[in-house]
Amino acid sequence: MEELLARIPQDGTVYVGEFVKAPFRSNTPSPSYSLHIRPRTTSGRRIQTGSAQIILASGQALPVEIVGYAAHVHPRPEAIRSGQWTNRDQLVSIRPTDLTEEQAQQARLIVQYASPA
Repeated sequence: MEELLARIPQDGTVYVGEFVKAPFRSNTPSPSYSLHIRPRTTSGRRIQTGSAQIILASGQALPVEIVGYAAHVHPRPEAIRSGQWTNRDQLVSIRPTDLTEEQAQQARLIVQYASPA
């Protein structure tokens, strides 16, 4: 993983995030996988709806589609104090068909390239 991260440009054109916990299947408001992610890059770029890739522990890249994200998250104070949540974290959703349960357990990173202007 560190080799992959070393090749990522730090110019804000690529978002790289790690999973705070394994993606989990949700059925509300519609079927999807929910992802709690934390950026690994310092560009300040946030993930957007659109195409991305999930990198598995094996290094395999899976194409996924970010279909939504939580605009307002109000974590509990103890989650902030313990480091379970930071102000840079995001909750996003991908299509339920983009991952299997087994792949969800192996997910390590999420990568998204900026759309051309």
